[in-house]
Amino acid sequence: MTEHYCFIAFESTHDAIGSEQRLQKAGFSVRIIPAPPQIAAGCGLALRFSPTDYEKILPLMEEVTDKAYYQVLREGRKKEILPL
Repeated sequence: MTEHYCFIAFESTHDAIGSEQRLQKAGFSVRIIPAPPQIAAGCGLALRFSPTDYEKILPLMEEVTDKAYYQVLREGRKKEILPL
């Protein structure tokens, strides 16, 4: 099974929830997920989205300062998390 998705890791729960609401209101399919243990996210939350939406989401997230973007590539049991 191959899986490819992106996520944003946040330092604050407030930013994670606010970003989810903002992006959903803009029509993006996003959802809150636990940040992977390999990522040191301050609040432990991340926002998952499709890689095809990455470029469109960037301008909407400019006001959130403490965040980091990643992509996940999973093939079978192998999972690779790469910064964007």
